[in-house]
This record gives sequence, C-alpha cells and structure tokens, in this order.
Amino acid sequence: MQRPGRDIRVFLDANVIFSAAYSPEGWSAALFLFARRKRCRLISSRFALEEASRNLEQQRAPALKVFAKNLPWIRVVPEADASAIERV
Repeated sequence: MQRPGRDIRVFLDANVIFSAAYSPEGWSAALFLFARRKRCRLISSRFALEEASRNLEQQRAPALKVFAKNLPWIRVVPEADASAIERV
C-alpha cells in the first residue's frame, strides 16, 4: 500500500529553494524534511534552481553547501511550452 502523502507534489520556486538553503531551520527547509520522510515529492524547474544558486552565491555563498545537499530531493521538470500557456 502506498503512503498517503507520496502523491503530493510541491513545486518549488527560486525563493523557496533559496530560503531552504539560507535558513535550514526555517519553514521552507521543512519541505525537504517532508520529502526525506516520503510525505511529498519536490519538483522545480532548471530556471528556478539556477536563480536560487546565483542568488545564494551573491548573498550567502556558505549556504551553497546546503543547497547542494537539497538538490537530490528535487525532481527537475521542463518549462512549459509557450503554446501550453493560456493567454488571458
């Protein structure tokens, strides 16, 4: 039987990824704890990862170690094709 939370997918934007590395005791970092406990799956885009990495490098380079430790828990998904985005 599959665990109930395993199908919960959480998309992480650059701010959440940055915050989890910058403040490993904060709420954003808790998402990685949930992922390690198989309560959810974390997903993000290559663009968000690059932005978080660049901002950490500029603002708090020592946090890049935590960022690297968190990377295996994030599944990278492709960006949406422009034709798939609804125009409003």
